[in-house]
Amino acid sequence: MYRTKLLALCAAALIATPALADEPVTLKYGSPAPPQSLITVWGVGPWLEDVAKASDGTIRVQSFLGAVLGNFNQVVDRTLAGVTDISWGILGPYTDQFPQTSVASLPFVAPQAKASSIAIWRLHERGVIKDDWDKFKVLGLFNFPPASFHSNKPIKGLADFKGLKIGVSVRVIAELVRVAGAASVTMQPSDMYQAGQRGVVDGVAIGWPAFYPFKLQEVTKYHIEGAFGGTPSFVIMNKRSYARLPAKAKHAFDSLGGEKLSAHMGETTDKMDAEGKKRVEEMKGHHFFTLAADEAAEWKRKAQPIVERWIKATPNGAAVLSAYEAEYEKALKEE
Repeated sequence: MYRTKLLALCAAALIATPALADEPVTLKYGSPAPPQSLITVWGVGPWLEDVAKASDGTIRVQSFLGAVLGNFNQVVDRTLAGVTDISWGILGPYTDQFPQTSVASLPFVAPQAKASSIAIWRLHERGVIKDDWDKFKVLGLFNFPPASFHSNKPIKGLADFKGLKIGVSVRVIAELVRVAGAASVTMQPSDMYQAGQRGVVDGVAIGWPAFYPFKLQEVTKYHIEGAFGGTPSFVIMNKRSYARLPAKAKHAFDSLGGEKLSAHMGETTDKMDAEGKKRVEEMKGHHFFTLAADEAAEWKRKAQPIVERWIKATPNGAAVLSAYEAEYEKALKEE
């Protein structure tokens, strides 16, 4: 009798306890960028806080920064496997998996980050590149401003690249490096400092947003800028993680994600680009060069075969590029 009453009381207590039902869902966010990176401080971090607030307390986000749950080469697989629920990463290591989205990396096509970010998201929204992302809940797609070249040897134009070894993380940039007569060495951004310090490379191709966080100002002194091609990026979510969310949490992700997040991140990377360059400009011993008009025209001419190869190698390549250029021009006019 006593045992029966005790079981009944326990059952009643469980039914009457609302805390279990109200417990927020914990989501793991993984980023290979270091905690001090502005991609976290200005970009994804504040956005995730806004989503948590908009979810009315139904979710809680735990952040694992600096490749704790996966480096740049692992972030996609870790998200697919559910090791992380939400991840930020760059497309460079996954060009073969997301060939159509790599249109945003093409040189001399869409140099302004916010407009190119809006453009690439709209391609996804319209279904033009949806086959790339069918395994994920895509929260946002965006682009970094064009990469700059940074070297420990003077580089002012095409002629100065001959014989150099340049560390790259994006395939299209690697092709551009070879067109210039240099050798490309593929590596993660986080490996570039050590490669420069040890003399494995003479320089690196990377945008200003990532330059300072990875301390590349310590191993390079000469910097040349041009519309050399962007670094497409993504914020993705495991589909199962999204499916188990309460309705309020789903609404928060859907209402604050998509074009809103993509535009926010593009604007953030433009701001990061300016801030990153400014920091280095204030340091002694650094030299900056911008492509002269004739140099830029020659680079663009040499880069055209890269674009043509991309079109041939990519499913519906011509249509994807045309749609991307059109959306980019539209986004520029809307600003």
